[in-house]
Amino acid sequence: MKEKFKGFILGCILMSMLMGTVAYAATTSTSIEVFFRDLKYKIDGLDKVPSAGKGFIYEGTTYVPLRFIGESLGKSVEWDGKTGTIWVGKKEGKHTELTSLKFARYDVEGSARMWTDAEEDGTLSVAGVNFQKGISGRVYNVTGPERKASIDYNLNGKYTKLTAIVGMDDASQNANATGTIRIIGDGKELKVISSLRGGDNPSNIEVDVANVLKLQIVFEADTNENNKVETLWIDFLEPKLFE
Repeated sequence: MKEKFKGFILGCILMSMLMGTVAYAATTSTSIEVFFRDLKYKIDGLDKVPSAGKGFIYEGTTYVPLRFIGESLGKSVEWDGKTGTIWVGKKEGKHTELTSLKFARYDVEGSARMWTDAEEDGTLSVAGVNFQKGISGRVYNVTGPERKASIDYNLNGKYTKLTAIVGMDDASQNANATGTIRIIGDGKELKVISSLRGGDNPSNIEVDVANVLKLQIVFEADTNENNKVETLWIDFLEPKLFE
């Protein structure tokens, strides 16, 4: 039997499901009408029952307690009130997004191109997974300067670790050619990720950047072996610097 509940605050409901307490922000709340109902949950085929909070339906969409779902899947769920962030699973330490820094310079030749973040169609996509933050280099599998593009950042020795997700953008998912990303610190090659191919799942990387003053990320197309010129978009996604 449905239990009609009028005038609830959506923000309050979601917060109470996560924290077990009610929070109210008058400047951002909206009154809505929802329907609570007895929902059944099966996680990997097993029946699960929330210890607190109930699911509800709003405008045809079902909302369920985030903490219950996360912990049922073996993931911890934590609310960071200072930053307004919900952490599900591993919580990262303090970090700076690389693309939030002003780059020192970038080098491209001819029709090669570089961009930071999703500037054109709103997304960077690898194997069907969309990302909003990252650096993408457009290069060509030809002999010549258009095979490479690079971007530099002055880190000034402030960071110890760089993490990122790398892959071939779906804009080049059918290309036969493969690509490479090189991470260079103060002229020294720190990491090479090669044989990036369209349609492959993205990979997570971690790079030691302790004491690095200048960081350079190089996007490179592999040489042309079939005399067919192909455009490669190579993505360096969600890059984060840790102190």
